[in-house]
Amino acid sequence: MVKTPKPTPQKVEPVARKRVVKKEKGFEVAQKSPKENNTSKIVKKTPPKPKKKIAKVKPKKKLHKKRVAKKKPLPTTFRLPKKHTSDKLANALLGGKRTTHRPSRASIGSQTNHLIKRLYGKEFYSFSKTQQKFIKDHISEIQRITQNTLVMNGYPDVAVRTGQQGVNVVSFYLHPNGDISNLRLIKRMGYHALDQNTISVIQIAYKDYPRPKTKTKIVFYVNYSLY
Repeated sequence: MVKTPKPTPQKVEPVARKRVVKKEKGFEVAQKSPKENNTSKIVKKTPPKPKKKIAKVKPKKKLHKKRVAKKKPLPTTFRLPKKHTSDKLANALLGGKRTTHRPSRASIGSQTNHLIKRLYGKEFYSFSKTQQKFIKDHISEIQRITQNTLVMNGYPDVAVRTGQQGVNVVSFYLHPNGDISNLRLIKRMGYHALDQNTISVIQIAYKDYPRPKTKTKIVFYVNYSLY
């Protein structure tokens, strides 16, 4: 009798169960299967790619337009400025340094009256109203013209070397036709060069003097100063 071999039982492999994945923040956690160990597997979730930063475009600055000053129209009349030089002597003869302050008419009038009172004294009131008006209106101008001529003519060399300076008081009659007569020095300095120079300067400057309506006596100062 022949024995038939018993068939060997085949091992049945267990079917792997699907893992249930629970999503949490930033991670995926697989739940435990009953046949797995107590340790749980944590699967890291790949972080998302960082977004590219978009560079902010700065707004363009507004360009301010340069203000162009409007050109003022030229005046219809012009006044020539008084001559001014760096020469100390010339500035002294012209009445010193120029100032930006303009004296009022009242102050000019009071200065003129004070000057006339010192030069003419009571004799001024013996003149006619026409003569008085001409003297008040033009005595300062006549003195200024004389000083300008003195500067243009030049300071005598002898007086410069010896340091001569002082004041002359001059008197003459001014006629309507522009001539002068009886020219003399009421006050002398005692320096022959300067006294003679004053007479010579007036003989040149009188041609530019204003002309009166009647014969008028003119008295004024001629200054010589060294610095």
